[in-house]
Amino acid sequence: MSETTRTEARRAIYIDVESLKTDPPHIAILGMLTGSGGAGLAQLIVDPRLAPARVAKRDRLRAVELTEAVRELVQTAADEDRRIIGWSNFDRDRLIDVCPDLAGAVRGRYVNALEIGRRWRSKVHPSFGIERANQFSPKHTLDQYARLADYERAHALERAAPATWIRHTLRQLEGSGGRYRRMPPGARRDWHRVLEYNRHDLLALRHIVLTAVRELELWRAYERTRFCVDDGRRRVCFKAGSSNARLDALLTRRGATRWAFITASNPGSRPLSPAENARRHAELQSVVGALGLAALEGEGIGEDPSWPPERSLLILNISRGKAISLGRRFGQLAIVVGRRGEQSRLVPSS
Repeated sequence: MSETTRTEARRAIYIDVESLKTDPPHIAILGMLTGSGGAGLAQLIVDPRLAPARVAKRDRLRAVELTEAVRELVQTAADEDRRIIGWSNFDRDRLIDVCPDLAGAVRGRYVNALEIGRRWRSKVHPSFGIERANQFSPKHTLDQYARLADYERAHALERAAPATWIRHTLRQLEGSGGRYRRMPPGARRDWHRVLEYNRHDLLALRHIVLTAVRELELWRAYERTRFCVDDGRRRVCFKAGSSNARLDALLTRRGATRWAFITASNPGSRPLSPAENARRHAELQSVVGALGLAALEGEGIGEDPSWPPERSLLILNISRGKAISLGRRFGQLAIVVGRRGEQSRLVPSS
């Protein structure tokens, strides 16, 4: 499948199933989210034993037969030309288990968000550490990437036990004769925990994918950007990942062996006013001067003609570590570094 675009990510149907740990897994809830915020949230109760609990959230809970729910999801995705996005292939495989005749349609529309997340972390945020809760826990969990993407309620995904909460709700419903209001407060609290966990799973999933897709697209744009530096009347331009004899000659004239190309403009590639970018550039000049480093004026020129060139500095004889710290200080996703006689490199500032 081709790279997921930002438009596709914004329009996608995000799904998350809550299931009991049986073999095969028994699906209890199918959560679906479209659009931003919680307005496009739907949580389908697909275990009939839990149907009485739909009164807990009448605005977004609906009891439906599982096969019907899956067919409706796939049909909506096809009719509206939307991707279906879940974390890992677990959710995809559950859809196929339920409706094997739709396997081709599901695989054709499904996007594994974990694959996007791992590629994003590896390329843009390689210093971000992934930690297991314990030696038996899965490594690349949604809550870890929610922290990386700065999802504001990432803590809501930690130490959750949705399968345990579902089992507790089932036992108490059975003991209460199927009457949700007659369940003890602890059981109703656990049911609300399941629903909130599912809701945050979906919101975090969408946030992660939108963040990752945007930053990966930016990274590809940076790889196509021309970085130009002015040395008197000479202008030298190059791209990240290339070697450049004219740049090497400039470095030789200046007695430099290593360098970094850094801008202070538009942190995170979010546009600021010309006045604010000018202020930030002056601050970058001041910081570089305080470090006792020489620098030449330059600009980064992207392929998008609507995006103005960004004033930048080619900083001479700066170490890679200091350059990365400087890029991070000015909110840049990436900087370009190099050594005389070698290829330049685009490196993350995070």
